[in-house]
Amino acid sequence: MINIVLKKRRRIHGKSYFELFPTIYLGYNRNEKNIFYVEYGRRINRPGFDQLNPFRSYSNPYYYFAGNPELKPTFSNNIQLGYIYDNALYAALYYSNSKDNAGGGIVLIDDDSYTQVGTRLNYFDDYSMGSGVGYAFNKLSWWTSQNSANFYFSHADSKIYPLTPKTMEGYGANFMTYNIFYLNKSQTISTGFDFSYTPSQALTDLTQSYAKTNLNAFVKILFMERTLSVTLTGNNLLKEYLFNHKSERNGILMYSKGYYDPLFIRLSVSYSFGSKKVNIQQRQVSNQDEKDRL
Repeated sequence: MINIVLKKRRRIHGKSYFELFPTIYLGYNRNEKNIFYVEYGRRINRPGFDQLNPFRSYSNPYYYFAGNPELKPTFSNNIQLGYIYDNALYAALYYSNSKDNAGGGIVLIDDDSYTQVGTRLNYFDDYSMGSGVGYAFNKLSWWTSQNSANFYFSHADSKIYPLTPKTMEGYGANFMTYNIFYLNKSQTISTGFDFSYTPSQALTDLTQSYAKTNLNAFVKILFMERTLSVTLTGNNLLKEYLFNHKSERNGILMYSKGYYDPLFIRLSVSYSFGSKKVNIQQRQVSNQDEKDRL
């Protein structure tokens, strides 16, 4: 039996809250079709209120979730070297690391009462490196397609070993394609789908994720000079789990799977009022980039 006692940290008076989050972007246009760039950014991920709130939320008599008021923000550094060809093909190499990561949370197990306690801890540091490639196809009037593939290596070190594995690393990948087909010349009738596949892989939050396959599709028709839109959408047609993974906590193997948005079919109708000839004045705000980042 392993007892994990979480004690509140003593607050240090005079702690500096001044942090810098720079963004550096350098680009080189060799010609109209070839662009090279390098980008660096430092970011902060602050915990939400529900992650800080210590109030217990029970889902059954043997499991409850309680936030951690002592949870710290996560800082990350990201650098990327990329290439863009003709605004259609891109390729990139990247490296990223983060400190005091909380991931998707952690489940503590009380061996005496057999109660599981879900909470948030800053319990691991991680880094990842990889490459990505994507292609946007728009050469045909009746078909557009966006496709991407990413390959990477990730490594994570636990701060609460032996409650979790001491370290975990592995290779991962994901693939995605999004397609739209226009069934008439005026492009008022269209259909399409998006498909993604992620093989089984080790995640940086010290869990093992199983393979995931997701498929969505739609049919859309425009009427009355495109002001009336009728859309039929099919979501998660393969009924894939949102999460499906294996983890080891306190020497016990745990299997978790579930989804919040199961298979469903939805019919939506929308109508646009007003004249399309009205010009809307656009205002530029000098610090809009900083506001978006915050």
